[in-house]
Amino acid sequence: MLWKSTFDLILQSPWHGIGLGGFRSAYPLSRLPEELGTAGIWSHNDYLQLWLEGGIVTLAFVLVFFGVFAWLAYDALRRRADAAGIEQLGLA
Repeated sequence: MLWKSTFDLILQSPWHGIGLGGFRSAYPLSRLPEELGTAGIWSHNDYLQLWLEGGIVTLAFVLVFFGVFAWLAYDALRRRADAAGIEQLGLA
């Protein structure tokens, strides 16, 4: 249930996070009782880790970045498919 501990940490500082690399030092202080004896240096969920360490602004920036990249890739593939159709008409 590592994600629950991570989310509890996020709720303590949702806007600005705890700082990059901060999970390693913050996790032992917020472990759930069933997690005692465990250690972790990552939350094992990139989105939760970004939100925890960088805050909501960092998470939003990364999500927008990947969204724009996905849209540009989709648009390029769509244009390529349209261009292939035009070339095939020229061969006919």
